[in-house]
Amino acid sequence: MPASTSSSTNMSFVLTSTTELASSYDIQSSSEEAAISQYQQCSYEAGIRIYKQLLGDIPEDGLDLSNIRIWIQRADSRMLELFKEELVAMIDQSIQEINSKHGQEQESDMHRLLKLAGVMTMLSPSSDLLPAILRLYVTLEIFPVNQVNGIASELKRCVREIFQGQCSLALNGIYSVPRGGGIHNITSYMMNYIKYMWEHDSLLNVILAQDDGESENPLHDGKWTRLDYFVQSLIGYLDSLLETISKYQSTEFQCIFLLNNAHFILEILEKLDMKSALQQSWITRHHNQVEYQIARYLEHSWEPILSRLVARKNILFPCFHLPPLTEFYTMLNNNCAVQKYWKIEDPKLRQVVRKTISSRVTQCYQAYLGRSVKNQKRAHYTSEDLSY
Repeated sequence: MPASTSSSTNMSFVLTSTTELASSYDIQSSSEEAAISQYQQCSYEAGIRIYKQLLGDIPEDGLDLSNIRIWIQRADSRMLELFKEELVAMIDQSIQEINSKHGQEQESDMHRLLKLAGVMTMLSPSSDLLPAILRLYVTLEIFPVNQVNGIASELKRCVREIFQGQCSLALNGIYSVPRGGGIHNITSYMMNYIKYMWEHDSLLNVILAQDDGESENPLHDGKWTRLDYFVQSLIGYLDSLLETISKYQSTEFQCIFLLNNAHFILEILEKLDMKSALQQSWITRHHNQVEYQIARYLEHSWEPILSRLVARKNILFPCFHLPPLTEFYTMLNNNCAVQKYWKIEDPKLRQVVRKTISSRVTQCYQAYLGRSVKNQKRAHYTSEDLSY
């Protein structure tokens, strides 16, 4: 069949041509991506060489850091992160060298450290820089006063801005409740950061006390003159944030979420060394919050189920209602299915909640079965079956 053969040949040609074109396009596209990637890698490596050279060329005396300032303004976020790591490493090395020398031997390293500190104050203050800033501040205490006044003020400004940035995370951040209602990342981050600051409270209190009232509390127009005042503000913002992001969840799920986070906050606060009269009030408040959320969870999640076992009187058209025990089993199974993937992360807290629920459920169930032999005959489970 010539016609059929011709048609088949033409179709084969078309398919072959299309495949070749697609393959050619893929090769070209792949080559372009490789070229772009290579260019980016070259730019990246060039950027690293430039900032290392800039840092390496910092003069011991001169005042001109304009080249570094311009580079910082133009660098992208990835490059700035690498720059910060390099700068912190150089600062730590200078501090180590200063501490290993005495007298005039320290002068060269001291000049260099002052310049590195000046570069540090050019960066946007971020929480990960606080440890390096505190190490700098401590080391600068051995410098002549006339050399460090200006840079010390700049470092204090950086600390204040870091504090304000921590508050902004809670005040202005957009967050969602994690699946299962566990401990939120922002809770873990903030409380561990508070733990770190608390370990350096003496130095931070000195910085805040010398602040001349410049650290303004953005919510209450107060002033952070001590670390515990700041921590109190930060914990308050965190509590408000957790309430806000969970308010659109079901009440039962909100209880689990707030319970997990309040318990985590409480654990961190209890482990801090007692250094402030305010600390006990924070502990008491979050202990009460844990107890409240457990009671609230029981009320909204389990009491409606247990109410099926309460004797009901004057029911209109009882023939249209399911038997109490049937309603109880149905609601119980539905509740367990909905909450299957909810979690209470702390094992001890989980055991407390389980015992509380188990005690309440078995108490009501036993009371219902004890009312009549008929109730016992209709029961699918014993009280032991329903205990956790």
